Amino acid sequence: MLGAIVAGHDGRILAESDGPGRGSRFIVDLPLCEAPAAQAACADRTKARVVLIEDQEDACDMAKSLLEMRGHEVIVAMSGAAGINAILQHQPDVALVDIGLPDIDGYTVVRELQERLGRSIPLIALTGLGQPEDIKRRHEAGFIRHLTKPFDIFCLLRQIQRRTLPS
Repeated sequence: MLGAIVAGHDGRILAESDGPGRGSRFIVDLPLCEAPAAQAACADRTKARVVLIEDQEDACDMAKSLLEMRGHEVIVAMSGAAGINAILQHQPDVALVDIGLPDIDGYTVVRELQERLGRSIPLIALTGLGQPEDIKRRHEAGFIRHLTKPFDIFCLLRQIQRRTLPS
């Protein structure tokens, strides 16, 4: 359970021991949020083409505006099927996928894309569900990251900038 929480925050857990009977040391390593000036500089370094699959118009408009203010190109899709088509057509650097979509859910979007493209496009889950089992299910489905709504825009920008598959 702790592992899923740490992974959901882009962290890692390390375990160390000097041998039997000598105790153990567990280290939880979580990334720090940066100061606002550093966040802005970090976010502006690399521009990305982003497909945003979100059916809630207000949330979609806000995320799109914030990403475009940082110089990213944003292609919006309001359903899962439209999102798959947008990804296939535009070949984005990263895709942000809401889980609860009106036609097909985010898990189906991931399965369809993996069948057609493999894991060539990093997918980030956006959802209101953030319990450890939810986060674990998303990672098992093929999402590289999970952001629980309402999400911190600077965390999202950091994930877009990284846009690499975990090792």
